Amino acid sequence: MTTIEYFYNPYCSMCFLLSPHIRRSLQEHNVKIIQRTLIKDRDFKTWTKKERAYSLSDEDLDYSKGYMAALYAKAIERIQGQEAHWDFYDAVQNAFICESKNISDARLLNQIAWSLGVDHLELIAALYLSELRESIRSDVKRADDFRISSTPAVIVDGRYVIDSFSTSQHLKTLFHYVKNRNSNTANISGSSWQFRVTT
Repeated sequence: MTTIEYFYNPYCSMCFLLSPHIRRSLQEHNVKIIQRTLIKDRDFKTWTKKERAYSLSDEDLDYSKGYMAALYAKAIERIQGQEAHWDFYDAVQNAFICESKNISDARLLNQIAWSLGVDHLELIAALYLSELRESIRSDVKRADDFRISSTPAVIVDGRYVIDSFSTSQHLKTLFHYVKNRNSNTANISGSSWQFRVTT
């Protein structure tokens, strides 16, 4: 089975547009997907109660934003698994992009989690686990190790890196490569994205 690590930021509009295409593609291919958040350049200190409730500003998008939503996504993943993580981040992005809501507000994130059937007490308990913050740090380190600096981006089987892709056609090309990479027909390229094979 092919493993795809998918890097996203909760504020990334292109991630929102690509997500349904990725879901459809997974139905046609034997692929395991791992959701990874890309939240950079934040001080990972212990948060105060006020910071947990009203975490980030409404400044222009940068990769230091989205920590609170990422923390919730990691908590939900711990409780219900990768698929629930994905459902949550799709709902969060819909709230931000389609409804112009503040996805840094824990009250909104709680509502979204509850609407997906996440137990409130389990969620609160999970949010205070230090390992969730470590998981976010690990995602950032994983991205840095593969020289990934923007979203959306993917790592295929821990070796093939594709970043700066932005269309469903790029995604189709990716899955075509995954399917045929061991044959003579495997090929992947594009002028508006990057494909790298790590050593």
